[in-house]
Amino acid sequence: MENKTLTPEENYARLLDMIALTQQMWMIDSDDGYVTISIPEGNFLPLWHDQQSAAAFAAEGQKPVSVGVGQFFLMCEQLYDEILGFAVSPTPEGLTLVPAAALLNDLEDRLGLKDDEPQQ
Repeated sequence: MENKTLTPEENYARLLDMIALTQQMWMIDSDDGYVTISIPEGNFLPLWHDQQSAAAFAAEGQKPVSVGVGQFFLMCEQLYDEILGFAVSPTPEGLTLVPAAALLNDLEDRLGLKDDEPQQ
């Protein structure tokens, strides 16, 4: 079976789908805390949909950790001033950057956590 390279949009949709399905995501932890990717625009927290993908990105002394959706939302409130956004399923070949507010909004939509209709 041939591995198809996903477009950034497909990669992002897959991450959201898998988080909705498993109710968890994966990050990389180190002795200094969660690993971030720093570029001139700011710091981005990498997220993966599975342990194997996160482990493939981890450097020596780092390990993939599972974070549940509820814990993730709480953590984002605490990290809001420290990160600009998220790096979606980064690989050595590249990454997709998503602003923090956009990912949180899309994740709430995918999980059905938003109530857009007024209560009667």
